Amino acid sequence: MTRSLFKLALLLSTVVALAGCGRSASVDLEYGNIARSEFLAADVHGLDSDQRILWFFLHDRRGDAHSSAFYRNAPDVVAGHPARIGRPGTASGVQDGSLWVLVAGRFEIQMFADENAGSAASLDRLAGFVESFDLRGMGNFAGDRLDGAGLTRFLPDLPGKD
Repeated sequence: MTRSLFKLALLLSTVVALAGCGRSASVDLEYGNIARSEFLAADVHGLDSDQRILWFFLHDRRGDAHSSAFYRNAPDVVAGHPARIGRPGTASGVQDGSLWVLVAGRFEIQMFADENAGSAASLDRLAGFVESFDLRGMGNFAGDRLDGAGLTRFLPDLPGKD
């Protein structure tokens, strides 16, 4: 019995450790399109489907005082980072059905639920998807400002990434 409990504890700790890596997103999603310019823009679809669930923009806001000020008194927190969540009837400063997060005072994720996706694109799902970005890598990055191609390193691992 003790051996079984030990195996179970080891399995659970492995699962928790892997979940904390923040790189693997939901297995029922894939990238539809990724565009890279000064920032990165991506559509995320249901796996093997043309149905868009969400889309997002990823910006490197290094040196952008306006972005820092926008999040200074952010009413929400997602994955330990200041956030603004667009909920109907609130004055969050962002569009309803969207979630904006500033990671490490520098990287801004602007995420939008596709209204045609129904419950598949809930705000809870958006928040969960934010956690699949390489938030630790963003927090540790100290280099020059990144363009869209450079920001790819922080994306969740989904089919269609390359």
